[in-house]
Amino acid sequence: MPHHLRHDAPDFEERFRALLTAQRGPEADVSGAVGEIIAEIRAHGIDAVVDYTRRFDGWDATEETLAFTAQEIDA
Repeated sequence: MPHHLRHDAPDFEERFRALLTAQRGPEADVSGAVGEIIAEIRAHGIDAVVDYTRRFDGWDATEETLAFTAQEIDA
């Protein structure tokens, strides 16, 4: 459900605080899934990163296409 907040509304602070602290249900607690992903990457390195990039982003990445050149970093 979208929330519409206006920064100039008199109750903005209260509504914003309520939004930040609202319980969003079990699907909002992703710490377990994130922990598994981090563990997988620690164990399998770039191969896991490539796999997750394909799975989550739908991008057929490779180790080479994920790397930045020195020129790209400088830019």
